[in-house]
Amino acid sequence: RMGNSEEIAEEFNNSFSEEEKKKYKKEKWKKRIGIIVSIFVVISGVIWWLLPKQIWIERSKIYDKEEVLRQAEIVVEYLNADDYEALKVISDEKMKEIMDGKELMDVKAQIGTDWGEQQSVGNVYAVELTQMGRKSAVVQMHVVYENESVMYTIYFNQNMKLEGLWMQ
Repeated sequence: RMGNSEEIAEEFNNSFSEEEKKKYKKEKWKKRIGIIVSIFVVISGVIWWLLPKQIWIERSKIYDKEEVLRQAEIVVEYLNADDYEALKVISDEKMKEIMDGKELMDVKAQIGTDWGEQQSVGNVYAVELTQMGRKSAVVQMHVVYENESVMYTIYFNQNMKLEGLWMQ
């Protein structure tokens, strides 16, 4: 009855003053910028949560430095003695499932076939690592053997159970 819908819309839009049109465009841009900023803040928060954060173990409210370092020494002692069953006892459930003496022997063989006796422990670093809300104690220790030099990276959960082990 009133006519073509395009004509009615055009007539309606033409009824606005230039000042009202500018105000509408300005408000539209403000909303877009607000949405973009909000998305950026959310994405930044998610990325921050995903990225690992670390503090020196001395500043940890969860871990005791001496206990962490002693547990790391025990892990190395068990590896030196090829006592993989003892390693399973101090491991978390996930590590127990994948802890395999043959596999660990293969990893050790990739570094060298005859390490010899342990001579010394070099630099030792310990941190509390937080990633995705999960905390771990991480120890990196350099151990010198008669014929090899090995860098261990050892992870412990909050119950001081072994949850990760790397040798290089």
